[in-house]
Amino acid sequence: MAIKHNEKTKRWEVRVYYKDVYGKRKQKHKVFKKQADAVKWQSEFLLSRDNILDMSFETFVQMYLEYKKSRVKASTYENKLNVINTKILPYFGERPLQDIKSLDVIKWQNHLMGLEYRPGKKYSKDYLRTIHSVLNAIFSHAVKQYGLKVNPAKQAGAMGGQRKKDLEYWTKEEFAAFLDCVANKPISYYGFEVMYWTGLRKGEVLALTPNDIDFKKNTISVNKTMTKVNGKISIGTPKTEKSRRVVPMPEFLANELKLHIRSIYGIKPNDRIFPVGINYFNHEIERGIKASGVKPIDVHGLRHSHASLLVNMGYPLIVVSERLGHESIKETMRYAHMYPSTHIALMDDLTKEREAMLNVSKE
Repeated sequence: MAIKHNEKTKRWEVRVYYKDVYGKRKQKHKVFKKQADAVKWQSEFLLSRDNILDMSFETFVQMYLEYKKSRVKASTYENKLNVINTKILPYFGERPLQDIKSLDVIKWQNHLMGLEYRPGKKYSKDYLRTIHSVLNAIFSHAVKQYGLKVNPAKQAGAMGGQRKKDLEYWTKEEFAAFLDCVANKPISYYGFEVMYWTGLRKGEVLALTPNDIDFKKNTISVNKTMTKVNGKISIGTPKTEKSRRVVPMPEFLANELKLHIRSIYGIKPNDRIFPVGINYFNHEIERGIKASGVKPIDVHGLRHSHASLLVNMGYPLIVVSERLGHESIKETMRYAHMYPSTHIALMDDLTKEREAMLNVSKE
């Protein structure tokens, strides 16, 4: 069972095999102009015959992708599609869906863990875990929606692992030293200022327009983000619903953004105020680190730096969470340990409270 594109006719052809009421093997062939129509017909035909689990893994994946396409962001879909096409389908593609067992998944895991994508370089534990999660999601969909008895990917267990690492961040002193070394490029200077003092993600900063800045209230409206889909730059919706937020900014930053926007000749309300490519700030942070000698972090580390700064200043985690647009405060809890001085101050305050309590009791 498969959908193939005929290069000569420029049509999508569907061939499905099934058994009739007498147990004889039959074939059905259909031709469509659009791939989506071919996938839809194939899905409806197989569902009508109640033999969906007999189909090949590749055929089921086509149905799964059609289901996911309208339910996830375009960038998420493209990442998932790349993993499926390069790491999963070449191994499982032609096998019947219901014949794939946990031992087959384990063999696939061993194959990937031993694979070198270039001489001497194997896939990281993080990436292996990501690949397995995609396979697990496919089989989970088959279990929930189509009655597959067990999920062999879940039975096999995850491969790789999530590398535990400390969150990278800069102190105010480190950021100041870095900023001084990129000040010769206004876009770099103001872009990094926004990231450090507001906690906005790189994609959110790159998508900002004059319409997003309210200089009367000194706020930034985060309502879109820049991503790369199929090798092309795209401006789309924020990462999550909680990412859509209004972030207050200090007056000095508002004044800096006024100067920056005024310096852009002919800028319109919906033009980007940082009109550079998606990798611009990646290159610039490397340049500034090399020139300043501060410890290396990536661009996302500026977001961590902002969060750790707020924690050190004593702001509640719920405030930090709302400012960063986290889906859950559990995500924000990662920052609680980043400034030991906060805990030292807390212990001092508790000691003072106890002393005050004892003094009251003596009176």
